[in-house]
Amino acid sequence: MPASWRLPLAGDPGGGEPCAAARKIDDVSSTYAADVFRFAVLALQREGARRLNAALAPLGLTASQAEALRVLDRFGPLTVGEVGRHLVCESGSPSRLTSTLADRGLVARGESEADRRVLVLSLTDEGKRLADGVAEIEAEYLDAVSSRMPDAEALGALATMLAQAVDDPQLKHALSKRFPDIVASE
Repeated sequence: MPASWRLPLAGDPGGGEPCAAARKIDDVSSTYAADVFRFAVLALQREGARRLNAALAPLGLTASQAEALRVLDRFGPLTVGEVGRHLVCESGSPSRLTSTLADRGLVARGESEADRRVLVLSLTDEGKRLADGVAEIEAEYLDAVSSRMPDAEALGALATMLAQAVDDPQLKHALSKRFPDIVASE
């Protein structure tokens, strides 16, 4: 963060307008810094969702569908429950999400080799093709984000801190599945 970036003092009586007296972010209260951090993360998430959804539109995919395809591409075959435990974006029903993908011919349902009573999901050839397209779109987006944050070491430290700050057990588990070197599963 540039040293010249300045934030208003916590408790500014100006009704949210920047006050005349400002300090560097290093000097503000940790509560105020946490508030700025929270809203910056939310803003980045909204910006990222808009950009990703716009980029995925030509593929006919939502961000949740794209995430499910990428999970199956990287970790599959998986049961519906396992897919759900890997998802971060989708808060609804993984069975509905994967059913939609199956109905579109992107995911195949089959029997588990270990237990024929268990249904497992895997990508079809078309699902794999779209998963590869999603990977390219994500890489372009991540390159754009990282170009605005050229200090790779600071970006890595920030990513680690963010991942470790997640308290929700289900989300923490999903992150630990994808990034076991950064997030410990509980």
